[in-house]
Amino acid sequence: MPSSPAIIKLNFKNKGFVQEAEESEITLLVDPQAKKMVLKSSPGANFIDVRTAERQARSFPKIGIPLKNGENVGRGFDFQIENDIGPPDKLRHSPRQVYMGPTKE
Repeated sequence: MPSSPAIIKLNFKNKGFVQEAEESEITLLVDPQAKKMVLKSSPGANFIDVRTAERQARSFPKIGIPLKNGENVGRGFDFQIENDIGPPDKLRHSPRQVYMGPTKE
């Protein structure tokens, strides 16, 4: 069985997670020894990309993640989301307020 590095860092690029050195605003840290995965996103990350990455990452504890070296890690791991940015401010209001403006009473 090949030895795994302490923590595997996967960056979210082009609507998927890739194992490369270049930084991205959304990363998934996989710790095979602790059997856990942590999804992190920077405050400037695109909300839609964050939610897409979250949906993909939630499937990894069920199916695992194929790595460059042929290993498949992540099956049965705990999954956590750190620094969840939530929806943009304009989506926190009713659609009527966003598109029509405030109502007159």
